[in-house]
Amino acid sequence: MAATVTLKKRKKILDGFINIADVKIGTYAAGGVLISPNQLGLSVIDFILPSTSGGYAFEFNHTTGKLKAFAPGTSQAKHTHTFTGTDLKVTPTTLAAEPTTKLLQNDTGVLKSTDITAINLGKPAGAISESAAAATSPAAEVADGESIKDVVVRLIAIGY
Repeated sequence: MAATVTLKKRKKILDGFINIADVKIGTYAAGGVLISPNQLGLSVIDFILPSTSGGYAFEFNHTTGKLKAFAPGTSQAKHTHTFTGTDLKVTPTTLAAEPTTKLLQNDTGVLKSTDITAINLGKPAGAISESAAAATSPAAEVADGESIKDVVVRLIAIGY
């Protein structure tokens, strides 16, 4: 569906015009809705600056002549990640020339032969938590065929 453009104000500047217009999109088409220079009372569009409206952000693609709509990104409130744990193990590594058995001194000072194998540490006591800051994802383009008929976008168009 084509956008409905209503010219609100027209100002002559040097060799061209600054036009202020309201655009009603209706049903959105993937990639944006075409806005022609003629709809804005111009022969050539040099620049368009759309406003935000109805919670949507808009962007004009000067290459395709289309006005694109973006829905706000999802936000994630400040939150906490919690690790309740699984069995933890430490597995030592040996160098090629090292023996797989070593003499270690125990708490009483007695040397004891010990195998170098995985040492099971068990589950961590309690939960390990870390706070994460609030985050927001970027806005995504409105879906093809989505109705944004009640949204009117005010824009400034510069051209001649």
